[in-house]
Amino acid sequence: MADKKYIYSGPLTGVTLAPDEPGGKPREVMLHPGRTVSLPSDNHYVKSLLARKFLAEVQEETTLTPPGGKAAPSPDKGRAGEGLDKEVKPNAS
Repeated sequence: MADKKYIYSGPLTGVTLAPDEPGGKPREVMLHPGRTVSLPSDNHYVKSLLARKFLAEVQEETTLTPPGGKAAPSPDKGRAGEGLDKEVKPNAS
C-alpha cells in the first residue's frame, strides 16, 4: 500500500519496518517529535503507533486555482515587508 503522511508525537526513536513484500528490504526510519513522516499505512508497527496516539494522519490541503492559472492572493495576508517603510510615532501623552 502507498505511504501516508503522519505527524509523530512520541519520543525520538529509530525503527526498522518490515518489508512490504517477501524478500524486500527492511525500511529504517527515524521518528522525531513534531515532525512529518511518510509511512506505510498497512504496516503493523505504524498501526500500533496510531493506536497509541503517537501518529496523527496529515490532512492534505488542496489549493484551488482559477481557470486563468494563477491563484489570487489571500485577502487576509499582506505581502512580505508591506508597511515596514512607515514611521511609527509614539503616543504624545
